[in-house]
Amino acid sequence: MKTKIFLLSFILLITNLVYGQLISIHIIPINPILPQNTVYKLKAIGVYADGHSENITGTSLWTSSNATIVQAYSAGQAYPFGIGVASGGEIITGTSDGTATITATIGSVSGNTLVTVSSDIDSDGVLNNLDNCIFTYNPTQVDNDSDAIGDTCDCLPSFPIPGNPYAHDIKIYAFPGNTIAPSQTVTFYAIVSNTYFNDSTSPGTFQWSKNDIVVGTNSSTYIDASLATGDIVKCTLSAASDSFCVLDGTQTSNQIVFTVGVLNTNESDFNEESVGVYPNPTQNFLTIQSLSTIHCIEIFDLNGRILQTYTQNSHVVNLNTEDFPAGMYFLNVTTEVGINRQKIIKY
Repeated sequence: MKTKIFLLSFILLITNLVYGQLISIHIIPINPILPQNTVYKLKAIGVYADGHSENITGTSLWTSSNATIVQAYSAGQAYPFGIGVASGGEIITGTSDGTATITATIGSVSGNTLVTVSSDIDSDGVLNNLDNCIFTYNPTQVDNDSDAIGDTCDCLPSFPIPGNPYAHDIKIYAFPGNTIAPSQTVTFYAIVSNTYFNDSTSPGTFQWSKNDIVVGTNSSTYIDASLATGDIVKCTLSAASDSFCVLDGTQTSNQIVFTVGVLNTNESDFNEESVGVYPNPTQNFLTIQSLSTIHCIEIFDLNGRILQTYTQNSHVVNLNTEDFPAGMYFLNVTTEVGINRQKIIKY
């Protein structure tokens, strides 16, 4: 009995170590462009071996490749000039244009994004400090009501200073991606891009929708495990009292369209057990074995990009995965009876 208990405990321990393992870090927004002298908040999203993702912003170590262009702050670090303490992921842009790589790290796993600092963020030829509509291309600088707010981003161009001219820009991101396996859980994160300290301010109310049907409200995170091919997810941000123009009370995010690996009609009799993939998770080598002859193997990343294609004519295929970064991948195994889709973990 003690031996069985020990073995069960050992199996549980190994399972937790493998499937609870952090395999990749993604920083959002992706490659933002910011004005000079801006304080901004990034998020770090950790993807784990079991496929789930977590917000790990506050527990990551944040660094910058060029602190003159962009400074990065981890949780507990003091800002300059005594303006407070960071909660993690905050960046402060400098007075010079340029780029810096911002990296979030936990242990041996890291992720990065490129931050660009621009004195003309909308590339309209008018410097930020002179531009009457800083985030929107408006080289003519037309301002019919002379309220120093360009008509392009003015709520009421005929009425002076009707409200805040810059409605928040909302973008959403899906983890582990928009190409998924059936019943796979996807976590969505919303980023409000034009708000300083966008985790500590209240930009308004979030309303998530799937195929234009409301599925989640008042949270910057949404989780869905019932996505199907063609499903469209987006998020609408409704006005906070002091955040938007009087007549521009909502902003809608980008939309994410999903592809799910569902068998088609000529694949419906294909038994998943007829293809074996092991070891999974794997470190250096992967074996694919099938009762039917394997003709082709395709390896996809989480964004649906094909990384490798192997043409075969065998029941057993051995793949070298040493050159693949740690993370989650998908295999399409084409045999003489159909296509089998498998998820693999590289650690």
